[in-house]
Amino acid sequence: MKRVGIREVAQEANVSTATVSQVLNNRRYISQETRDKVQAAMKKLEYYPNNLARAVDKKRIHTVDLIFRQMCIPFHAELIQDIEYLLSNQGYKVLLCNRLNNPEKEIACTSN
Repeated sequence: MKRVGIREVAQEANVSTATVSQVLNNRRYISQETRDKVQAAMKKLEYYPNNLARAVDKKRIHTVDLIFRQMCIPFHAELIQDIEYLLSNQGYKVLLCNRLNNPEKEIACTSN
């Protein structure tokens, strides 16, 4: 399945990619009619903005990586849940890696 981008949304809504971007970022004055067309195209094409890509573009990545040796310990599950809850309330995304007691997997988790 091909990933849908703003070019496809723009084509579907018959607007420019700049207009789609402005709707996504809630910038500049965009008429409600145009905004509705873009949002309808996004819904029809099942387009969802890639928040990580948008954060990188804005040079503001609010992501915390959690790497656990193993997650089968009940304490870890509770800890992960609490950390994710607290960080999400502060606007952060949490990326979780279960290294399964394998140091090489930890390297793979941090290199992506």
